[in-house]
Amino acid sequence: MNSARSSTNIVVLDACRNNPFARSFRSVSRGLARVDAPKGTLIAYATAPGDVARDGDSSNSPYTQSLAQAIETSYSAPIESVFKTTRRNVLKMTDNKQVPWESSSVVDDFFFHAGGPNKSVENQTEKPVELVVIPDPPSVPPSLKPAAPTPKTEPPAAPDVRPASLPLPNLGRLARCGTSTLAGAPAELCVSSRLPAASGNMYELDHLSDGRMSTAWVEGAPGDGIGETILMTFSRPTTARKLRLVNGYAKNADIFRKNNRVRTLQLTTSAGEIRTLHLSDNTSWQEFALSSAREIKWLMLKIISVYPGWKYQDTAISELRVE
Repeated sequence: MNSARSSTNIVVLDACRNNPFARSFRSVSRGLARVDAPKGTLIAYATAPGDVARDGDSSNSPYTQSLAQAIETSYSAPIESVFKTTRRNVLKMTDNKQVPWESSSVVDDFFFHAGGPNKSVENQTEKPVELVVIPDPPSVPPSLKPAAPTPKTEPPAAPDVRPASLPLPNLGRLARCGTSTLAGAPAELCVSSRLPAASGNMYELDHLSDGRMSTAWVEGAPGDGIGETILMTFSRPTTARKLRLVNGYAKNADIFRKNNRVRTLQLTTSAGEIRTLHLSDNTSWQEFALSSAREIKWLMLKIISVYPGWKYQDTAISELRVE
């Protein structure tokens, strides 16, 4: 975990049992000793330090069962609330005899589901307290109170559109290409790779525009698909105002989770617009506004990061539209 250099690390230990090798060691302590969490880490124990946890009567222990249920239903709850819910359920299941424990130094907000609440200031329950110091104007006599401070405003964000016009990228001789209609104009659609057909299933690029969630384009490069690209080249300069897509292989919930899904895409256009798109991890249509200041000749999407699938590394996108 240290070598991954992640800003947030989570360790869950449902292993606080009696030491089966007690007779072989001098220590007579029960359970696992507490370890303080280093910066950015949460360590969760099934029970309190020095105590032991119960296996329960089902296939999962009371702790694992409660934690799994809390994660499943925590669409708007931060990680701290998830473990509080888990603790309450375990206490109830064990008649207050087992108390789950956490050691945390997590700095960033973390949600187990990408559909957690928007973390902008407007949507926070508790707004941050900000101190704004405004010096008295020199022309105001000291005996007079200064005027009420004006609200602090942020400087305008730098525009996404770059001034340069970029040349058409080359995806290489192994790229797969086909025709489609994008933004009301004929276009060539190319992908840098695609997964070979298997078990009667095909993962071609034309699945991106066939209007069916039961099909998907799946990249076919070794690894997790980071760096693989989709290139759309228009037959004439076109004004494209938005990009719409369905993330992952949206055939059903099981297949969606088995395969990688896109976490972030790099968007690049011939007009010099270059920015990162952050995708949600669900099967709903997602929409991103494009700069309408200039016409474009091509648009390219590159996979920057992914949500890992639990079975396959291949990354999928079900549908893609430019309008």
